[in-house]
Amino acid sequence: MPPLLSIEQVAYRADGRMILDGVELEVGEQQIHALLGANGTGKTTIDVIVTGILR
Repeated sequence: MPPLLSIEQVAYRADGRMILDGVELEVGEQQIHALLGANGTGKTTIDVIVTGILR
């Protein structure tokens, strides 16, 4: 069964700083995942990229 969500090699740069580089994520049916990390590590940036708010 194919994944419900799959991202590969996601990168994002803002204000000359690399915020995300090489992020990969795959979520299958009936799976639960969490993004954990300290403030400023890109969790929200991943969310807005996945939802299409940010490209």
